[in-house]
Amino acid sequence: MRVTNKFGLPEFLAEPAKEAYRTKCDYSVTELVRPPQITRLSKIHKDQLEVDISDQLWILLGRAVHDRIGARAKLNHDVTKKVHVEEQLSTKVGEQILAGTPDMVEVYQIDGQTHATIYDFKVTSVWSFVLGDKPEWETQLRLYQLLVREAYSVPFENITLKICAILRDWTGQRARREPDYPQLPYHEVEVATISRDDVLTMAKERIAAIEDGTLCNETDRWQRETTFAVMKEGRKTAVKVFSNSAEATEMVTRLGGPHYIEERPNNWNRCEQYCPVSKFCNQYQEHVAEMVTTNMDEIGL
Repeated sequence: MRVTNKFGLPEFLAEPAKEAYRTKCDYSVTELVRPPQITRLSKIHKDQLEVDISDQLWILLGRAVHDRIGARAKLNHDVTKKVHVEEQLSTKVGEQILAGTPDMVEVYQIDGQTHATIYDFKVTSVWSFVLGDKPEWETQLRLYQLLVREAYSVPFENITLKICAILRDWTGQRARREPDYPQLPYHEVEVATISRDDVLTMAKERIAAIEDGTLCNETDRWQRETTFAVMKEGRKTAVKVFSNSAEATEMVTRLGGPHYIEERPNNWNRCEQYCPVSKFCNQYQEHVAEMVTTNMDEIGL
């Protein structure tokens, strides 16, 4: 991965972002959490990939939060607890070395038994938090559980997993006005644990999916099916959105006047805007070619 600085940002911004791409292992937890095809193509084309510092500033913000919280935790922690902040840990999964860096781990004793709590700090948007259902966050913590067990000799069943979400765009005004809006800019969510055997099986399956060339599914692609929105002139939001054009056409015919249909195409959102390897991905390039052909057919070319 080549990290560029096209806009000449200060080095104190550039250097921390570069650190995010330095790992020494067969697979990192991050690589197992994301879709297998992205990890596989990133490894194959690692010397051809590039990312600009300007696109990584949210990562820098997250790292700043981690560093600050970690530093204070080390200074202020309960003396009965051992606090580990951003320590790179590793373990074997089959013949592969899996490594990861939990944000913070507290190790402590309860009734003579060793326990641990793994904290994963997420600097995220209110929208992401409200939507909930972040399976990749849960998977990340469960993989960390494997690493913590090996590194600190903690029984698997004695490990607690916590997501600590800091909502970067939270506003007090909306919290006061909307009861369903998060009432605080900080939330802790405890993630349910699964058995060590289940986590190991999951890790092995994800490694196999990477090595077998498993394609991205609809969830991986953040895919949205084509929809047909009934719009009204002068109004920004849709009157109603349909999954087929016939129902949308019937509504426009019935309403008449300044109503029209806006087709919202089948978008592969992640591929189009956020995937670092989309230009090397045959699956996505074939989809693009198919969409171009379909559009040409529709306009009679």
